[in-house]
Amino acid sequence: MAAGSAVEATAGSMSPSEASSSCSVVGAAAVLDFNHTSSYEQAMSSPAWHVEAVRGRRPKMEDAYCHGTVTIRVQGSAASGQQQQQQQQVMVGGCFDGHGGDFVAKYLARNIPDRICSRLSGSSVSSSSVAAALSAAFTDLDQELHAKRAASLKGSTALVALVTSSTIHISSCGDSRAIIINKASAIQPVEDHTPTREDEQARIRAAGGQVFYRNGCRVMGALAMSRAIGDHALRPYGVIADPDVAHYARRPGDEFLLLASDGLWGALGNQVSRNTGAAASAAHRAPHARVQGADTRQHRSSPTIACIAGTIFVSV
Repeated sequence: MAAGSAVEATAGSMSPSEASSSCSVVGAAAVLDFNHTSSYEQAMSSPAWHVEAVRGRRPKMEDAYCHGTVTIRVQGSAASGQQQQQQQQVMVGGCFDGHGGDFVAKYLARNIPDRICSRLSGSSVSSSSVAAALSAAFTDLDQELHAKRAASLKGSTALVALVTSSTIHISSCGDSRAIIINKASAIQPVEDHTPTREDEQARIRAAGGQVFYRNGCRVMGALAMSRAIGDHALRPYGVIADPDVAHYARRPGDEFLLLASDGLWGALGNQVSRNTGAAASAAHRAPHARVQGADTRQHRSSPTIACIAGTIFVSV
């Protein structure tokens, strides 16, 4: 890690070789590893993050999370016209829903903030540079796992949000979902990557894969998402690690951002989740209300439920 940075982790810290010298992750847990029901809350000036998780009826929690502040060295213009380095703080949060174990999800949670920071270092925090940095960070970590031969039959979704004073940048690979909740609506910037989508089915078939129905649509009858980090045995059949990136301009009336794995959305849906949040007496209690509400609707084969939520108050 860079000098002066700090990471608190409940499941292991970054090694120096894995960290970028241009980035610090502060004031947050790098990895939160829950057993059955747990929560984590970090109040900062803006936004304030609250994490809530329910394992459901599966024997082990396979989700992981990261959130904190990254300091990025960006290019600015001096009065003389010469370029000079400036520092900009950006909030980052990520939700990673593992399958085949929690290794890939935890690997992403530990490493993705620094990787994004490294990719953004020296550029501007514009939509185009952020999109390129997020895509490259996802590819970097997927290729590292492939080189380690550590994720042939296991993988994870990757859902990451970068929050600046003006924009929420969302990058998603897999079927975890982000919604932005404001006074008028619940906005989903990026569509889930599932083999039920006609465009994803066409892409999978063009790559040589097939979609079979086995307790839902699955790539080669195995994977219930069409994109993931890891799952390298399914690469020849159309499962890719390419994220979709969206940019949302913050505006008056925005209340908070919710990142969650598929267990929450399958149980509640976007609009019900929004209504639950509106009924909560305080924004930081909304995740607890959502997750507990989803847990009561789960059946024996239910997936893990997990979420990160951040209250985002926009100055008008």
